[in-house]
Amino acid sequence: MLLGILIGAPSRACSSSAPRYPITSAERAAKVTPTNYDEPPGTFERYGARGGNVVADTRAIRDAFKVGGNIKGRPGRTYRMSDAAYLTTSDTTIDLRDCTIVMQTSTAPFLCIGRTSDSASFIKTDRIKITGGRIIGAVAPDQPAYGIAVVDPPAMPYVNGGGCDAIALSGLRMSGFTGGFIATGASNITIRGCRFGGMVYHRRRGAGGYGVLFQTCFGVLVEGNRFEAGRMDRHAIYISADPGRAYNNDNVCKDVVVSGNVIDWTGTHGLTGFEGAIEVRSAERIAISRNVIDGSFGGIEYDGCNGNGVDITIAGNVIRGIRAGVSERNGIAVFRSSGTFTTRNVVIVGNTIAYDDKNVNGVSIAHSQDVAVERNTIEVGYGIDSILFAYSTNVRVGGNTIRADRRASSHIAFAGTCSEITVDPGMHSGVVQSEYKFYGGPTDICFDSR
Repeated sequence: MLLGILIGAPSRACSSSAPRYPITSAERAAKVTPTNYDEPPGTFERYGARGGNVVADTRAIRDAFKVGGNIKGRPGRTYRMSDAAYLTTSDTTIDLRDCTIVMQTSTAPFLCIGRTSDSASFIKTDRIKITGGRIIGAVAPDQPAYGIAVVDPPAMPYVNGGGCDAIALSGLRMSGFTGGFIATGASNITIRGCRFGGMVYHRRRGAGGYGVLFQTCFGVLVEGNRFEAGRMDRHAIYISADPGRAYNNDNVCKDVVVSGNVIDWTGTHGLTGFEGAIEVRSAERIAISRNVIDGSFGGIEYDGCNGNGVDITIAGNVIRGIRAGVSERNGIAVFRSSGTFTTRNVVIVGNTIAYDDKNVNGVSIAHSQDVAVERNTIEVGYGIDSILFAYSTNVRVGGNTIRADRRASSHIAFAGTCSEITVDPGMHSGVVQSEYKFYGGPTDICFDSR
């Protein structure tokens, strides 16, 4: 009987030593060896993560991203990171639902897409989805790092599809970084159902404090997110250009939709006076619609300083409690802070703007052509001009409802040289200093009572 037991024992030992989840072809290709074969492929734990919020799981998370494919964090676990992770494997889905990522370093992003290290060259990385989870940064005031960064391709100029393509974020909560998300030269980006806030502004660098930042990207959708400002937040949504390249129409974002976001910017302390909720620099074909903005230093600002902007639609937004900053002092503004570029085809329609600040305008348009400002509701408790035009051509303003307090300056004002202006008075109520005000320069205006 003892002999039978001894003979049977080796057979059982051989059977139990077989790995439950053998190494995969993707792991072999990535040259990643699992440390726990009892964990299925795609889990951080397979590569040694503990998720106990005690020791860093950086190596394990890096290995999981290196392999790519379908990656899933374990619900309820907190993973600590002592440095950045990198992702260059296309067709990767990262599911962080009910997980928390905590950064231990003040100088690194959580995830860099399109590069294998800080010093490595760009690798085109496409079709990336990141879902759920809370990502908490530890950025110091003078050490910038973004939560998720999509790196720029070397192409001159950037072209649609030339950089990383098809990047989608959903259900994430991010705080404690220079910005939650940044992409440069990328295309087809979707940010949906996420929460951003509590970012860090770097005073010495004059930058940071962004929820999401896009630099010369193509096909951007920012929809149904919530942004909530802390003391050092600056812009919830920033549509801009690559500051390292010449400003022209090869270096602007194109085909952008910003829709259905809730932006609570009442918590910002106005460290710079430029804390506008939505900031845009010369984007082509952009639609900003159905957003709700509270309490920022300027609501929606489009600055045509980086290129000749074209096809700007701002429709159906609700903007309340705007405060006057250094230059951001409008509910909605389309203007040019510098340069000689011109903005064309501007439609501002169906917005509701309410404020009570003596240095704020409702809608301001400057250095623009082919403009329609129609069917907006502007409620002014104490302000400058409800609607202001400056140095603009071929403008139609009509059907607006303006309710102004006697402390407001005017219903509609004109500054500089304006031409081909058609005004339908709409419904104006309240007592103002002037129904129409002219700040100088010839104005070619036609009043249309249709």
